[in-house]
Amino acid sequence: MGGRGVGLFFAAYEIIKEAFFHHEESSVSNPEYAIGVMVVAMVLTFFYSRFEKEAGKKLNSPTLIADAEHIWADFLSSAIVLIGLIGVYFGYNLDKYAAAVVSLFIFHSGFEILKDSIKVLLDFTLEKEDLQKVKNIILKHPSVIGLKSIRGRSAGSYKFLELEILMHNLSLREAHKIVDEIAEDIKKKVHNIDSVVIHYEPARQEGLRIIFLTDENENIKDFETAQYIIPVDITKDYQILKSPPLKLTENKGKIISNSGSDIVVSKNHPLDFATRFMLARSSIMVWETDKDKFEEALEEVVKSWKNFNKSEAEK
Repeated sequence: MGGRGVGLFFAAYEIIKEAFFHHEESSVSNPEYAIGVMVVAMVLTFFYSRFEKEAGKKLNSPTLIADAEHIWADFLSSAIVLIGLIGVYFGYNLDKYAAAVVSLFIFHSGFEILKDSIKVLLDFTLEKEDLQKVKNIILKHPSVIGLKSIRGRSAGSYKFLELEILMHNLSLREAHKIVDEIAEDIKKKVHNIDSVVIHYEPARQEGLRIIFLTDENENIKDFETAQYIIPVDITKDYQILKSPPLKLTENKGKIISNSGSDIVVSKNHPLDFATRFMLARSSIMVWETDKDKFEEALEEVVKSWKNFNKSEAEK
């Protein structure tokens, strides 16, 4: 593909050279017939070039796109001839001016092809829009904390992605399940991604994320009667970052297990097996409390965590 870009540069150079440094006089007999032939040839070349370029984009084929640019260069070269013939017909010499304009277009096409070739060699082949789509898909998942790196490469029309992400401290099985979901989501929403390899690692535990099960008045409830969850992040220096309450739907176990939390505070453990299983699979600890108010339960958890960290530091 890079060779095609160089070929376009050479074609532009030849056009400039012929137009500005070729001094032999030439004459055309019956220019009106020549003009008709050139118009027909240009129409066919134009539509074939556009058709091949659209096919190349649809199939994500760099070869087809580069060939379409070559044919487009032929179309522009024919435009020089046509302008020259029209000039001859009316008694004007327009070759040089037309050649200068068309050569700029051809140089631009060659530059774009070379740029795409370099991207392939450097493993940088995703467009900015696609790259942002991939980032959004990854970071919107509640179990993902951050994106460490993203690399893409192409082999013809095939594109491959390799990602490194940071996740909450999940079980190996749950982390693998989430990674598979992210990979499938990327393939569905980003065009022509054939393979996604995701390397994941647990984030370093420097704080806690706690989910409190409450009612609308922020009274602590159990899994069966809770209407809201209140997410709270506690930093390593014990700063408390409270998020707005979120209304619970019927699938409470799934919402909580996908929240990226370490602890869920409730009046008791869940009674149904499905919720218990989802929480265990997500490595979420259930903290039973006899406190009635959110503030009291929060104080209880923070105090216990401080004592735990203090005892760990003394070992």
